[in-house]
Amino acid sequence: MHEQGAYEDNLDGVMSEGDWMTLDATRFHLNHCGPSYEMTVSGGPAVYIWFDAGAGGDPTGRHWMQMHPQFGSEVLITSWLDNGDGVVGAGDAVTFDGESHPITRAGLVAICETGPTAIEKGTWGKIKSFFGGVF
Repeated sequence: MHEQGAYEDNLDGVMSEGDWMTLDATRFHLNHCGPSYEMTVSGGPAVYIWFDAGAGGDPTGRHWMQMHPQFGSEVLITSWLDNGDGVVGAGDAVTFDGESHPITRAGLVAICETGPTAIEKGTWGKIKSFFGGVF
């Protein structure tokens, strides 16, 4: 479990690319925010994959990226069986690699990287001494 600290919105009003957040006292830049889907692959563990959050609707013909167990590998969705609500989520099934995969849970994934941190303590004193007491 991680403790979230500060959150800085990029002024679009939603959690999205370009936002900043602090987790466990480390500042992170969000590179991607979007839906994730958990499913059981035949004979294998649960797999988390996501697609471009702006896509919406029918995912057929879209590439999804696997989050676990093989991070970064892509699959092409060849069909979608909707549970009747018109939204990709739990209770639906998608087909890729020639097999149908029921979605058991939908969530949010945020891919981020550490960003620049505040100037280290004591830096201002070093700058002042460099200029020889001008300040």
